[in-house]
Amino acid sequence: MKNTLLMLLFATTISVASAYPGSRSSLEIVSYSGPISVSVDRQYFGQPTDHFAVDNIKPGNRYIEIFGIRFHHGHAERVKLFAGRVFISNDSRISAVFDERRGFYIAETRPYGTYGYGGYQGYDTYGYGQDQGYYGYASPVPMSSGQFSGYLDAVDDQWTESNRLQVALQGLTYNWLTTLQVKAVMETFWTESARLEFAKAAYSRVVDPQIYYEVNEVFWSQSSVQELSRYILQGR
Repeated sequence: MKNTLLMLLFATTISVASAYPGSRSSLEIVSYSGPISVSVDRQYFGQPTDHFAVDNIKPGNRYIEIFGIRFHHGHAERVKLFAGRVFISNDSRISAVFDERRGFYIAETRPYGTYGYGGYQGYDTYGYGQDQGYYGYASPVPMSSGQFSGYLDAVDDQWTESNRLQVALQGLTYNWLTTLQVKAVMETFWTESARLEFAKAAYSRVVDPQIYYEVNEVFWSQSSVQELSRYILQGR
């Protein structure tokens, strides 16, 4: 009986281990609140970064913890900023964002092999290299997380909607954004008209226009979605 139970347990373990052969699931976390360190299922990746990436994660609910550094009486202390389970689907790229004002959220889940983020270095190591390689080409290069955080703060600090929009448009003059960053800026506006005007202006300044349809999630009305679509199609 004992041998039978051991054989059943062994068979179950093998079936689970081989259920995701060659899984290529990846997770990236962009921090808009400064450098963070991350643990996945209690496996710690200690060196702080504002753009964390890890590959070959086993699919399923993974326990993610995010830590930051805070200074108290002149001493640096590690503090836990987020802890929770994140579902990792098989053969997928999961892009997440951490912002202390907005919390932790999944920005998108994309099947592995579609356009997206590359250059991950394995589950037992992490990092992302330079932005140029991360987005797959040398130019143009989007704002770094630190630059974008300052830009977003400058927009969010304005007291009137017109000033918010003006500052946001100024930021497009010499900078490139990702679609995810455009969505974050749009979310700072109070009015639909400002969201639409910025979305139109930002389209020519994104490094990933092929997924620009994702900004439609920020609009409140279908008419804004249709207007942006007409604007983009007319410009082609």
